[in-house]
Amino acid sequence: SQALAHFETALEITPKNPVLWSAAGDAALAEADYVTAELSYSNAAQYSNDPAYTIALVQFYISHGLGMDNGDALQVTFDATRRFPQNETLAFLLAQLYQSLGQDTLAYYSFETASELDPTDPGPWFYLGQYAAQNGDDVTAVIDFRTALALPDTNDFTFKPYQVRYTPDYVSRPTIGYTRDNFGNGIFG
Repeated sequence: SQALAHFETALEITPKNPVLWSAAGDAALAEADYVTAELSYSNAAQYSNDPAYTIALVQFYISHGLGMDNGDALQVTFDATRRFPQNETLAFLLAQLYQSLGQDTLAYYSFETASELDPTDPGPWFYLGQYAAQNGDDVTAVIDFRTALALPDTNDFTFKPYQVRYTPDYVSRPTIGYTRDNFGNGIFG
């Protein structure tokens, strides 16, 4: 509640700032205020040319199951794919939305679109394999599943053996008080 009050004050100063609207949506969502969160995410998407804010709004609808009954989620997602037609994530989210609404044919074609926009994303290939298997097309299902499994893992957190090195993995460089690219030379800015 206090965080939302601070965001409202900041938004009075800069009412078309998508970063503030998105952060206000996050704060409202943390308090389970879904109406304010929807409005905030919607404003962030409206005031920005960055598809990330539109993706956040669509993910909000899908992950919380909101806007499904009245068609808001579908309309926002469809409009987003028209606004950003080359965005694979939005095509994938549209397919997931169609799938959750039981519109399998539209979901299939949206997964096809997503796989064409980014053939390196395993997600659409997995769902295309599922649809092929459900329709009895085992050869296509196997090909799609194998394609999904052959693609590199896009997960940020992967488990792999740690290799011991005698050099540091990462060196933190302070940025306050030093001029650019003079770290360690005793030159202060």
